[in-house]
Amino acid sequence: MRGYFKPIRDLDDLYILVTDRNLILHSHAWQLLCYAIGIYDLWVNNIITIGSPIRDDTWKIIAPKIGNIKGRWLHLWSPTDRMQVLGGLFDGHVGIRRTPPAIPGVLELRQMPGGHSTVLNKPAEMAWFRDVAIEFFTRPASRSRSRR
Repeated sequence: MRGYFKPIRDLDDLYILVTDRNLILHSHAWQLLCYAIGIYDLWVNNIITIGSPIRDDTWKIIAPKIGNIKGRWLHLWSPTDRMQVLGGLFDGHVGIRRTPPAIPGVLELRQMPGGHSTVLNKPAEMAWFRDVAIEFFTRPASRSRSRR
C-alpha cells in the first residue's frame, strides 16, 4: 500500500495525490490502514469503513496520527454484525465496541442495513451503499478543522 502513496524515483506517475486518496475499506482492511498511517505516516483524504472492528491495539497506533486523515471518515456499522464483534476480540479491550471514539469534524457514523458484508453483496443494500458513498465523497466538508 505504501508504494502507491509515496513518490518513487522516476515513477512519479504512480504517485497518488492526497486529495485523490479516497478509500473504501471492508472489515480488517481498516487495521492495515491504521498501520500505514501510524507507522509509515501515510496521509489520506476521505475514508469509508464497512463493518471494521475497532480494536484497541490498532487504535493506539492511529490515535496520535488521526490528523493524517485530511478529509472525513464515514464508519458504517450494524448492530447484527457478529463478524465485527469477533474481529474485535482479544485486543486488550473488555466489551463490545462497534464504533470508534468521537472525532469531531472527522468521524461520521451511520448504521447500515444487514450484517457484515450485506452492503457489498446483496443488490438492494448495494444500491443503498452506492448512494451513501456517492453522497459522502461528493459532499463538501461541513466545517474546517485545525491541522496537526
